[in-house]
Amino acid sequence: MTRKEDTGAGKCANVSLFLNPDMKYTAPLYKNGTPQGSLCAPTAQITSWHWEEAKKYRPKVYCSICAVEDDYIFAWLSCFEWHRREVCIQRDDPVYEDSCLELFLAPKDGDERYINIEVNPKGVYLSQFGTSRDDRVFLKEITGIEPKINTLSYFGKWWLARIELPVTLLQALYGEDFCLHDGQKMRGNFYKCGDKTRYPHWGAWSAVTDNPPGFHNPKCFGEIVVANQVTIKGGRA
Repeated sequence: MTRKEDTGAGKCANVSLFLNPDMKYTAPLYKNGTPQGSLCAPTAQITSWHWEEAKKYRPKVYCSICAVEDDYIFAWLSCFEWHRREVCIQRDDPVYEDSCLELFLAPKDGDERYINIEVNPKGVYLSQFGTSRDDRVFLKEITGIEPKINTLSYFGKWWLARIELPVTLLQALYGEDFCLHDGQKMRGNFYKCGDKTRYPHWGAWSAVTDNPPGFHNPKCFGEIVVANQVTIKGGRA
């Protein structure tokens, strides 16, 4: 979640990048059990970079998302990053100042309210809910149900954030029953940032405009459709 403002002519994408630039992201729907790794879903890549410094820093970042019917939404974000910052140690600290992977998701079709989950390499996360950057409320102020966050690091370069949003959490936030089903439409975005890292950077899966409100711009979220069968490299999910 960036606090930085910028001027320039950014391009807002209505249809997001997914393997083929003309396709929307289709998230696999599983009936039960826990998907084993990001290979269970198509992989999207963060390729849109904003507010860049003179020295461009664009780490490789990959993202996947799927759903388990009537249970949870599961996302993986992975990053190849040499110069990591991981200073924040408590929930809802400003982890966007660290090396940070982020999921912004509006899972309920027709509802503008969205969840933002922001994670540093230590697994410390910031979680909020609302309709815009200016009306965010911490999830812990709404419900005691927490998202499940895990991080892994490989050889000091690759790191991975796993984000699980239980249906019970979504029901508590939206105040009504929530069902994950085939054909369900959601909107969202994946981000990579690091406001106070050695090389500050701000990347998005679906391009945002370069002007405020930056990452908190639901109009630039990409479309995510839940489907029973999804074609991915090597077969179907």
